[in-house]
Amino acid sequence: LGDVYKRQVVDKINEELIELDIEIKGGDRDRMADELGDLLFSCVNLARHLKLDPEVSMRAANEKFKRRFESMELLAGKTKIEDHSADQLELLWGKVKRSESYSS
Repeated sequence: LGDVYKRQVVDKINEELIELDIEIKGGDRDRMADELGDLLFSCVNLARHLKLDPEVSMRAANEKFKRRFESMELLAGKTKIEDHSADQLELLWGKVKRSESYSS
């Protein structure tokens, strides 16, 4: 995939993300769903041009999220995840990500 074409595909993804953000602010669920579909379609298009299987990539991302969330639960100890503030959860998430990058 040439650099110019990659830039065009990434620019299209950014454009779709901006359009989705506008619709999120507008609050119309049908329009949000439409723009989310366009964003996902553009991401799949990028995967196709990179010769990557988007389903395999998504499954790997889901597994990574599951592993990290389980690690967060361990760090939280006996407290329930839902009892933590968004800021506390972000701190736990950051600790898990840093621990993974150090162990790689």
